[in-house]
Amino acid sequence: MLSKFFTKNVTRNAFWTNKLNFQSPKIKNAIESFPNYLPRIVETTLIEKKYADIKLLKERVINIAEHETLAREPIQGNLTIFAFDALTDSTDLNEKKLHQIQVLAWGVELLQTYYNIGDDIEDNAKTRSGKLCWHQLPGVGLMAINDADLIRSFIYEMVKNNIEEPISYTVQNYFNETYFALNIGQLMDISLTRSNDYEQFTIEYYNLLNYFKSAFYTVKLPILLAFSLCNLKSTKAYMHADKVCSDLGILLQMQNDLMDYVDSKYVSLKTSSDIQNRKCSWPAVAFLENCNNSQRKEFESCYGQSEPDKVERVRRLYKEIDIIKIYRKHEQKRYESMMEQIEQLPVDSTPSKEFFLKILNVLRHYTEDISPSKC
Repeated sequence: MLSKFFTKNVTRNAFWTNKLNFQSPKIKNAIESFPNYLPRIVETTLIEKKYADIKLLKERVINIAEHETLAREPIQGNLTIFAFDALTDSTDLNEKKLHQIQVLAWGVELLQTYYNIGDDIEDNAKTRSGKLCWHQLPGVGLMAINDADLIRSFIYEMVKNNIEEPISYTVQNYFNETYFALNIGQLMDISLTRSNDYEQFTIEYYNLLNYFKSAFYTVKLPILLAFSLCNLKSTKAYMHADKVCSDLGILLQMQNDLMDYVDSKYVSLKTSSDIQNRKCSWPAVAFLENCNNSQRKEFESCYGQSEPDKVERVRRLYKEIDIIKIYRKHEQKRYESMMEQIEQLPVDSTPSKEFFLKILNVLRHYTEDISPSKC
């Protein structure tokens, strides 16, 4: 019924799916069919008559998802499915479980859509994923605020109507915990942005900020959702996931921040605005840790300004200290630290050492194409 909304060819970056090996061909097929699965989820979610009769509701959810969610590579959705594959016995797979893991993968991706819409409004961003931001589209504007809330509410209904108790209760708690973490991260981010206090631009604050703002939903949530669907309730498993996934998520944010500086449309397909918005980004933190007094003074006079010449001066300052080289050294230290954490996991840990090593290796190559020549 809703397939007419998905006639566009969506170009997808298969970076993650090409690098991950799956135990079950059915799981790999779930990732490949991810873009086409939303119509079924919409139908099974808006099943109650009071919703099913509102054609506008279905069309709005589909249109938002098509513009925002399907425009990007579903890294978190892929990770959710991959984690489930690593934790489950492929012989136990049935159509019900395959449907439920698709629901959870879409839930994670729609959560990011919910967050991105609000974040783009606050940052006054122009483009994301190579297209106009949702709120920038004709006829949308500030109605995007309601659209973001609509997507959040849809996620709740989606879990409620597609996953049975007690798993549904656990999943809803994980989503609510993630919403709260995102709100804390936004509070910290916006407050620091407005304060003009560069003394707080430290790696310690950056780590704490991005534990809440990005690490929670980019890596930790997908793993926890896979735990829930596999009915894994071990406290030790949660503790292992919390530490390793948090560090992986912060590393992913560092890479994202660096891409914003590189501003390669091939890499990020997003408006570069961290400098203009005075963000506590990794390049800014690293610069302040490595600059001299003269460079710091120039940085403070230009950072957070929207004039093109001041933005370019900040970018030039980054280049002066060779921010890419600093990143590579910092990245290597992070990887070595995470390798030590993973190696210290018990032999029978869940997820296994091999699981975390696979994710780590995928992330390791995520910024291979970044070089000073692109800056």
